[in-house]
Amino acid sequence: MVEGDFLTLTSDQVGLFDLCWDRAAMIALPPETRMRYVPHLVSLMKPNARVLLVTYNADKPANSGPPYPVVPSEVEKAYAPFGTVELLESIHHTPETDERLRAKGLAWVREDVFCITLNG
Repeated sequence: MVEGDFLTLTSDQVGLFDLCWDRAAMIALPPETRMRYVPHLVSLMKPNARVLLVTYNADKPANSGPPYPVVPSEVEKAYAPFGTVELLESIHHTPETDERLRAKGLAWVREDVFCITLNG
């Protein structure tokens, strides 16, 4: 296990990866940090590697996280220079379908699942 600041991690320390599952990293970062996160993540990946990315968006201000809302256009903007971005699934939750939203006072939450295939 490696513990520390991801943005200082190097491939000399951990090698290069074929796959990445980002379930909560991108949404944990404020928008200004995300633009550093994506190129750094890509620097730790092999050519043609894939990233399975799960994002979160809700009816709350963009700066009210974490988790911070991430919209599909932001994913496209961040990853498109490095490969192809495919939206696999969008799951829309409402207070009627998810009691946690009622408890938090949210009108809706959307989870988006992407597959990013890096350039070779």
